[in-house]
Amino acid sequence: ESQPSLPYCDTCFIVNEDAALLNRHVTHMTPPHFSAAVYIWQQLAFNRALTSLFFILLALSCSRVSSIYEVYCRLFLLFAIPIEFLLNANHILSLAHNDVGDLILTSSYSYSPFVIASGISLFPLTILESLVLLGLPMMLAMSVSVIAFPTMLALNSGLSIIWVLSLILSVSILSAVSQLGFMLKLFEDTAHDSLTGLFRRHVGAAILDQQFQAAIRQKSAFTILFVDIDALKKINDQFGHDGGDRALKDAADRLKKTIRRQDIAIRWGGDEFLIALPNTDILQAEEFILRLIAEGLGVCPDGMRVTASIGGAEYRQDNVKDLDALTNLADKRVYMAKQAGRDCHVLQDKIEENRN
Repeated sequence: ESQPSLPYCDTCFIVNEDAALLNRHVTHMTPPHFSAAVYIWQQLAFNRALTSLFFILLALSCSRVSSIYEVYCRLFLLFAIPIEFLLNANHILSLAHNDVGDLILTSSYSYSPFVIASGISLFPLTILESLVLLGLPMMLAMSVSVIAFPTMLALNSGLSIIWVLSLILSVSILSAVSQLGFMLKLFEDTAHDSLTGLFRRHVGAAILDQQFQAAIRQKSAFTILFVDIDALKKINDQFGHDGGDRALKDAADRLKKTIRRQDIAIRWGGDEFLIALPNTDILQAEEFILRLIAEGLGVCPDGMRVTASIGGAEYRQDNVKDLDALTNLADKRVYMAKQAGRDCHVLQDKIEENRN
């Protein structure tokens, strides 16, 4: 009996031709009892295992990261690996039959780009980092996938998938930028003293240790100064705590104006600041103190100038081997300056008046 003829369809012809090729490939390459569906599942399983191996190698390599460039490379690979998995999966699924099971499987994989795109929101990134490292490569890979593997689209059109992906990428990038801003604000509030704007002691101590270790490696000069505001208790008693706070803030502002870009200023205690001066020997530290005195440390509410007792130490000239010993020596010299009548500085146990 004659069979009813089916309407001609270019897409159906291409899909049926690919399916026929897959059946012939499976027939020659696999035992007879293996079906095309089993072969596809095997290929997908191998693709998953290979992708998992790449992720493991990437995780192991992260322990050796030492520069921002390496961080960028690994972040790019973190998203490039699942994109590569998706492209391989699309190639495998493009040869599948159009039965209900294959359509469900293909449709589930068609949503993978959206999951990958939403992952950008997990990282605090700038707009440029998000676009160059992740957004544009993902859009390019998805466009290639839409053109090369049209059967992966299931019931969706290529333009609709690209449009939805661009919307999700935009929201994810906005979330990443917002997260970066929030983290920077959180770090700013945590790392800096709210009154003076200088580094808090626990943050400044960590930076100080890094600078000291760098000076040891490079065998370069490294000086620290303790600046202790004189008679702050008297200022508080006479003008109230608001007057004392204004005196501290003015002194901190003068310190920030005087230090160089590579120097750091830390609020070490209530009325005490620590200044770290990399690549600075004792003679250069003396010049810094004179500049600070010329700038002044502010004035009290009654017009009297704010003075300070300053003690400093340089690890090479003072033959100091560790940071604790260096800070203790500088602190000891601050005490010597106070004992000598205040408004003076002590370097290498030599007392000098704070006069420009």
